[in-house]
Amino acid sequence: MLRWLLPTCLALTFGAAQAPALQIQNAWVRLVPNKTTAAYMVISNPSARPVKIVGFATPIATRTELHQTQFVDPTDHLGMDHGNMQGMEGAELTGMREVKEVVVPARGRLELKPGGTHLMLVGLKQTLQAGQKVRLTLRLEGGRTQNVDAVVKLQ
Repeated sequence: MLRWLLPTCLALTFGAAQAPALQIQNAWVRLVPNKTTAAYMVISNPSARPVKIVGFATPIATRTELHQTQFVDPTDHLGMDHGNMQGMEGAELTGMREVKEVVVPARGRLELKPGGTHLMLVGLKQTLQAGQKVRLTLRLEGGRTQNVDAVVKLQ
């Protein structure tokens, strides 16, 4: 009985540790003249389980944050936040709020984009140049990380 128990446990442990990586496409950082900018990308999750991104880091900024742009319907006299209303006629941008995590759905995708959820790079330590590559490290729930190189763009 022990002959198959140990190999099975090792296979299960190794399989959990080797969960499929997220697929990241079109990663870019906005070129701006000040000390705060944002990063965007499309993240796909080929696995059968959702993946939580609980933060990220980069060596070029003193602080990083996950943000979501907020929009409000100006006809709503209570001023309630209705989440991302981009594309809604009459919706007005009211600012951004920090979020603690974002979820990439199982066999789904999450687009980090202008006017939506995005990554903020605060306190840039260097002047960025168009075409430069910036290393971003996504921190995933459970302690895993995943690196991506984002291209700096004037966009």
